[in-house]
Amino acid sequence: EMRVITWCEAARIARDQLNHIDMAIDYFKQAFMLAPQRMDLCDQLLDLLRRKRDVAAIDSILQIHTRSISPDNQVKRFIQMAEDYLNEFHEPVQAAVKLRQVLEIDPSHVEVLWKLAQIEVSLNHWNEAKNALERILEQADADENILLTARLYLANIYIDNLGMPRHALPLLQDILKANPNDTHAMERMADIYFMESRLQEALELLLRLKTMIEPPQNIRVLLQIANIYKSLNEQDKLANIMREAASLVPLRASILNDVHPWIMRCNEPAVILAFVEKLLEIRDVPTEVMVSIYEFVAYCYGGPLHRRFEADKYAVAAANLAPNSFQTRLLAARVFDPKEAMSHASAAAALSPFRVEPYQAMLDIAKNANRFDLQARVEQQLMALAAPIQPTESLQSAYHQRYPMKPDS
Repeated sequence: EMRVITWCEAARIARDQLNHIDMAIDYFKQAFMLAPQRMDLCDQLLDLLRRKRDVAAIDSILQIHTRSISPDNQVKRFIQMAEDYLNEFHEPVQAAVKLRQVLEIDPSHVEVLWKLAQIEVSLNHWNEAKNALERILEQADADENILLTARLYLANIYIDNLGMPRHALPLLQDILKANPNDTHAMERMADIYFMESRLQEALELLLRLKTMIEPPQNIRVLLQIANIYKSLNEQDKLANIMREAASLVPLRASILNDVHPWIMRCNEPAVILAFVEKLLEIRDVPTEVMVSIYEFVAYCYGGPLHRRFEADKYAVAAANLAPNSFQTRLLAARVFDPKEAMSHASAAAALSPFRVEPYQAMLDIAKNANRFDLQARVEQQLMALAAPIQPTESLQSAYHQRYPMKPDS
């Protein structure tokens, strides 16, 4: 005991008075090897090793320590190690290893099973996450809220990651027995009905959900209703539900990000046009929201609607509202008019001189206009940026057939 005290005192002097961390670690190690069961001594040594971020040494010390303490204290230490690996050293795989060591001692430790499931989900280890969640559901005395959350997590994994939606049904039914108005469970139940082509059942559930979830949080429900109307060939209802989705944009502009994938695979020009026209009715919103609307409208007109004039009109309108936005200027650099396109490409290059995209747009314009002098200058810029000399895709060439760009422009 005296030797432990002596080494500890020497370590504290090295740490507190001499500020010599390596020496303090060596002295604490000497004390620790004499009394590896001492929790307080282990903590002081670990604190110094964390400062050094010496993961290997921490793991070695804790392995020695855990062999010398009771199972209850082992559980505490393994949980602490898991937290360190997860939060300090960002090593979730090692954190999962430590949590499994806890489960070897206490197989029914619900909090550890829950943490393990979360880690496995973050690692896309779906079967391992499923196994941990199933073990939680076997614990009849677990907190009811944890059980409900575990059921929903497990249902999501069955639906989204394992391709086994039917396995999710009893889990969702259990959730709805406990809480008939659980919107998450209802939404996933509707997803399963849709996958199984039980469209009317899915629609009934989703229409009920639409009234239960406050806008704009109900955007996913609206898009799923739209999917059903599309499958049922209910064109008028489909257009109306998309108008309703458009009306949510003033509440949250990021709704456009949610809608974009749906629009791109819609293949229903009349429905897309209904959505776009509803967007263009929006007024009295912040400038950044209006910019997002104009950009989205430009993409729709230029893409699925194939209306180039309107696409250019709203791309330029967005650039006029946000002249210092690189992305907005770059979008406007794709317009049909070569002079205007070059103006916006030049503005984008001025905003971000080391990005290659504006110069690739300029190269596109120059090539289509047969402006070899301008093309050579732009190629030199691209070579300076070590970028491939390759134009972007546009519809400039058809314009130049009618309105050639003069060399002095």
